[in-house]
Amino acid sequence: MNIFRIILKSVLVVVIFIAIIFAVPIVLNFFYPDRATVDDSTLELSIVTVADDDNAYSDLVKAAKAYREAPPMDDDTTEQINGILVGITPWDAELVQKVLIENKEALAYFSTTERKKAYQNPALVDLSIAGPDTIMPDLAAWRYLAQLSALESLSLAREGKAAESLGTALNPIIIGEVVERSQKTFMEY
Repeated sequence: MNIFRIILKSVLVVVIFIAIIFAVPIVLNFFYPDRATVDDSTLELSIVTVADDDNAYSDLVKAAKAYREAPPMDDDTTEQINGILVGITPWDAELVQKVLIENKEALAYFSTTERKKAYQNPALVDLSIAGPDTIMPDLAAWRYLAQLSALESLSLAREGKAAESLGTALNPIIIGEVVERSQKTFMEY
């Protein structure tokens, strides 16, 4: 008889547990009804095409290409330039001028980018066709160009050209603002 009572109690506990599992959502739904579905049709991105003359992307791609075609810096030069930028390596005017001359074309394209009205990667005009195989821009080259722009700004400041130095120093910030204001994807930035 004891075993029968134990089995009966166990079955009763399981039945009560299952009833509670089903009853709780029903009771909660009574006190907290589901909200109406959200209309997200207004959140769809509209397709906006930016003309090539107004598109900062075009100049950034040209700048990256010119940077990649310039003579590559060896590891020592890169380390010295980075040290100059952060202030731990003494100023080396010859090295700085050499690097700036070698990257003159890339810096010229980079500086024209700030005058553009918008940024749009042509591969991402229609986000519905973007996918894992969409080619992303050369962001590493853009970062190096921003560093070279900072180096150019320091060089201009040392030459006493304060206004031109400030404009060059703000160039990457202005370009970043153009990119930030434009239609883009999180993956790209």
